Amino acid sequence: IDLKRLMMFKGQNRPMRRVHALVLLLLDTGLRISEALTLERGRVDLEHRSVTVNGKGSRERMIPISAEGRKALFVWLSRSKGRYVFSTSTEGRLSYRNAYRDMQQLCTRAGITQHLHPHLLRHAFAVNYIRAGGDVYRLSRILGHSNITTTSLYLRSMGFEALQEGHRSPLSAS
Repeated sequence: IDLKRLMMFKGQNRPMRRVHALVLLLLDTGLRISEALTLERGRVDLEHRSVTVNGKGSRERMIPISAEGRKALFVWLSRSKGRYVFSTSTEGRLSYRNAYRDMQQLCTRAGITQHLHPHLLRHAFAVNYIRAGGDVYRLSRILGHSNITTTSLYLRSMGFEALQEGHRSPLSAS
C-alpha cells in the first residue's frame, strides 16, 4: 500500500477527515479496528501521548502515540464531538461497515488502487515498528497479544532482505 499517499491525503468533508484520522491512528498505534472504533474521548491522553483501549478478552492496555499521531488526533477531536473518538454525525459509534466503506473511498480519492483492509494497517505498523529497531516483546505488548508467537506471525512477511538489513553481529562492531 502507498502509505505516503495515504498519510498525505487531505479530506474535504467530515467523513473523509474522520476516516483519515482513523487510518493515521491505526498506522500509528497498531490498534485493532474494533479497539479504535470503541475508543472513547476520555481515554485519549494527548498530554502524555497515549490512548487506553479495551482489547480482546476485555484486557485494558495503554498504547503510546507519536507526536504526529497526537497532532492528527488533536485536530480531529477539536472538530468533532460525541462520546467516541470516531463518532457519527449523530454522535453514535461508527460501525465497522461504514469505516470500511470510508477507507475504500479514501483510497479511491487518494489515487490508491490496492485494496486496503483495516488489519493491513495493523500489520504495517508491526513491520515498521520492527524495521525501526523496536523489539518483538514490546511490540507484543503494544498489539495486545498474550502470546509472542502471535506477534511473530505479523513479521513473517518481512522477507530475507529485511532480516539482512537488521542483522547486527558483534563481528561487525570493529
